[in-house]
Amino acid sequence: GLVMTRAFLLALFLLPVQDDTRVDQAVTRFEKTWKKSREDHIRSGAIVRLTNLRDPKILTALSSKLPRERSPFLREKLVFAIGQYTESPEAADILFDALKKNRKNPNVIQVALQQMGEMKPAMTRPRVKEVNPLIASRDLTLAVTAVRTLGFVRHKSSVLALIDRLRRCQQDMRKFILGEKLPDCSDSG
Repeated sequence: GLVMTRAFLLALFLLPVQDDTRVDQAVTRFEKTWKKSREDHIRSGAIVRLTNLRDPKILTALSSKLPRERSPFLREKLVFAIGQYTESPEAADILFDALKKNRKNPNVIQVALQQMGEMKPAMTRPRVKEVNPLIASRDLTLAVTAVRTLGFVRHKSSVLALIDRLRRCQQDMRKFILGEKLPDCSDSG
C-alpha cells in the first residue's frame, strides 16, 4: 500500500513537469517552423499543431505572431487559435484588437467575432460595445455575425444598439415605400 501511495504521489508530482516540457517543446518547434518558412500552408500547420495544447505559453507564442503577420489567411488562423482560450481575458482583448486592426480583412473580423461568441461572456462583456458598430456593416455576412455575437454576449448596450439599428431600418423601409429613397440599413445611409 505504502509503495503504491508513494508511486502515485511521485507520478502526480512529475505530471506537471512532463506537461511543461511538452509545451516548451511545442513552442520551440512552432518558433523554428515560423522562422524557417514563410509559406502560408506550413505556418498554418504549425498553428494547428499548437492548438492541441492549452497553455499560457502557447497563447503568448500565437499572439506574438499576430501584430507583424501580413497574410490575411494566417491572421485568420491565429485569431481562431487564440479564440480557443475561451476563459482568457488576454485572448478576449486580442480578439477585440483584431476588430480594429483588420478593417481591410473582413474574414479575420468574421473569425474574431465567431470566436468571441464562443468565449465565456464574462471575458467579452467589458469591451462588447466595440462590436456594436459592426451590426451596421455594408458586408451583410459581417453584420449578421456581429448580431449573433452580441446575442451570445447578451449585454444591455448591445440590445440598445440592436433596437436602434432595427428602428433605422424600419424608417428607411417606410421612406422607400413612400418612394422617398432606396432602402439602406447600413450606417452611411
